[in-house]
Amino acid sequence: MHMKRTKFKTGILAVVFCSLTFLFSGDGNSIYADEILTDTELPVGRFSFEEKTEEADDEDYESVEEDDAAEQSLFRMTGISADDWEKYGSDYFYEQLSDEEKKYWDDLDAICAKYLTTETDAVTTNTGTYRMKAISGSTLEKEKQKKVLRMFRYSKPQYYFLNATIYTITYSNKKVSMIFGIYPAFGKGADRMEETEKVKAQVDTWQKQIDECSTEDEKVQTIHDLIIQKVEYNHDLVNSDFATENTEYSQSVYSVLCTNKTVCAGYAQTFEMMCNGTGIDTVAVTSFDHEWNKIKLENNWYNVDCTWDDNGSDNVGYTYFLRNDDYYDTSSSYSKNHHAEESYWEGYLPATEIDSVGSPWISVNENASGSKIGMSCYNEEAEIYYTTDKSNPVTSGTRMLYQSDFLWNSSEYPVIKAVAMEDGKHNSAVVTKCLHNYNASILADAACEKAGTREYTCTICGNSYMEEIPATGHTVVIDPEVAAACETAGITEGSHCRVCGKVLVEQTVIPATGHTPVTDDAVAAACETTGLTEGSHCSVCEKVLTEQTVIPAAGHVTVTDAAVEAACETTGLTEGNHCSVCGKVLTAQNVIPATGHQWNEYKESGKIKRKCSVCGKTETVGTYLDVKKIQLSKTTYAYDGKAHMPTIKVTNTAGKKLKKGTDYKVKKPSGRKNAGIYTVTIVMKGKYSGKYQKTFQIVPKGTVISGVKAKKKAFTVSWNKQTNQTSGYQIQYALDAKFKKSVVTKSINNTKKTKLDVSKLKSKKKYYIRIRSYKTVKVNGKSQKVYSDWSKTKAVTTKK
Repeated sequence: MHMKRTKFKTGILAVVFCSLTFLFSGDGNSIYADEILTDTELPVGRFSFEEKTEEADDEDYESVEEDDAAEQSLFRMTGISADDWEKYGSDYFYEQLSDEEKKYWDDLDAICAKYLTTETDAVTTNTGTYRMKAISGSTLEKEKQKKVLRMFRYSKPQYYFLNATIYTITYSNKKVSMIFGIYPAFGKGADRMEETEKVKAQVDTWQKQIDECSTEDEKVQTIHDLIIQKVEYNHDLVNSDFATENTEYSQSVYSVLCTNKTVCAGYAQTFEMMCNGTGIDTVAVTSFDHEWNKIKLENNWYNVDCTWDDNGSDNVGYTYFLRNDDYYDTSSSYSKNHHAEESYWEGYLPATEIDSVGSPWISVNENASGSKIGMSCYNEEAEIYYTTDKSNPVTSGTRMLYQSDFLWNSSEYPVIKAVAMEDGKHNSAVVTKCLHNYNASILADAACEKAGTREYTCTICGNSYMEEIPATGHTVVIDPEVAAACETAGITEGSHCRVCGKVLVEQTVIPATGHTPVTDDAVAAACETTGLTEGSHCSVCEKVLTEQTVIPAAGHVTVTDAAVEAACETTGLTEGNHCSVCGKVLTAQNVIPATGHQWNEYKESGKIKRKCSVCGKTETVGTYLDVKKIQLSKTTYAYDGKAHMPTIKVTNTAGKKLKKGTDYKVKKPSGRKNAGIYTVTIVMKGKYSGKYQKTFQIVPKGTVISGVKAKKKAFTVSWNKQTNQTSGYQIQYALDAKFKKSVVTKSINNTKKTKLDVSKLKSKKKYYIRIRSYKTVKVNGKSQKVYSDWSKTKAVTTKK
């Protein structure tokens, strides 16, 4: 087990400081506080599936025999596993599929099991990446294949080598096979087997700790805590839009078990794998960008979100541990949004109805008399039980009911464990307060190529974790190159390790090169100077191989220099001539000035540009402003028989207020006296263009409650009649003075009616009543209601 020491998440910072309720009296400290949830953004990070299509040879598929598929089905029915890996997956969704869908699932399972347990190489794609072998002969339609494929991926976390790419393989017979891609590091079978051993070693280490727990609740909490304590959330990967996913493995349990950095997918799939491996039915489920778990305990299903319970460093929270759907949907709008399951899960997921109690707080407060222990729980009805002898407070016969603060004799009982219980809810997670005193010991020293292991053990409670000591790496010594000569051999540069002596780069013999001929170029005779014939020499030892001889001077050779026409930006030249041998100018060329551009200006995308009609060159010479905001001075008026029209303010992208008449004109709607919704049209002009519309409304005049009369489990309410621009009334009554809960609304479509009897109410209860008028108007051919403000609230207490 690897414990994090310095991790701190910026994504959770606001929650830790703003949303934790601590129990304080003096200078104290508190642990495992449940969070009072807000809409603070907690980390997500599910990488959406990337779909690719590839044509393949008809031989490119895995032939899964019927006997193999039947054997896979038998394993599920009898609980027998072909090896020690089958138990880490879930068959919850498999059991809900049709026979044809199960057959496709079984074929996927057989192929992946082969990759997991053998050195079979993955298929190399047309683009050089890796994928699974395709499945032959399936008649399952493509969309059903995709559904089964997704459910399979989230039910089989032990297949850590699968990435988030879905390949649709097409064949000449028009059949398709949908399968997963494989991370590049796991494409080669020999490499993958080494990584599989690492994965299994970590799983086995954790399983020993889990098996020491006596109850399923303890096992689940241990798995939850082991994962959170081992990894840190990979913010850099998410912020880079998963740019390095191929080497980060965030959508696989490998990121948790072997790299210690992950996102929600790694948390959820590892939790699912370890729970199922322990015999506790668990599934992973996804929203549009998040992944978490559903787990079955004592015939009830609960939600668990390890990602959102990871509060950074070694701080394990339990806010999202064993909670029902209602809690996830109501704790915050952010939670509801990111825990909304994707549509393909509809009809397959279990209901999570029973909630658990929030975890208790244990606070330590220092005062003159010593260390004082306080306990509290967000659930006010819950009772807190605790032990001081390291036993489980859920089942221990020595547990005590917390009733008031008590002095902590840490030398006598240095470990306190507490649990919150409440009828009708699942027990909270067990929280522990311990003055850890860790001793470190080296289990294996690090070598050049092999990592070592350091174990930390608490001398008080026995809690332990292991830390990897990185491999030291080789200490490289360069063995210098000896260059070969014409007649003597050399050796290449190499290197070795100064510590272990291993040859890292072997030196090889470089044969003698022999002479390396270099041509001594001929020098042409010039008009007045002699030249040389071509010769050669060795570039290494400088030996002359072919001697050069003198060529007599040749005299001038005249060549015409053609005229060059002038362009917009470049000058031209008149015709001239020179000697082609020595380059001497015989007739000088005169410069013809550039003609200059013929510009035409135009506007495009907020910029002023111009284009030359001769050469076609374009360039930007400035910018122009556009409309940024249009505001009405008022959007609602109460009907008073007068015409109303709000003033209009228009500003451009530079923040300057535009002038009516110069920059725009206003088309007022007709009427504007009666109740209704009116549209103002603003038409831009001058330097500005476009047409904009804004609306305001005139609502009917409100009415007031003229009286209320209490009756037996009923009341009568009266109000003043309001007929001008009014279609009816709307009455609300509630037991809540703020009209936030249990509000009843009555609509009265008769303006002449001024009284309403309300019956079938609770006796001797105080009801709050309010009224408003409304007018039904036509907007774009559709009926719509505009409402006056609510009247002042009246209260009445019903009779018994």
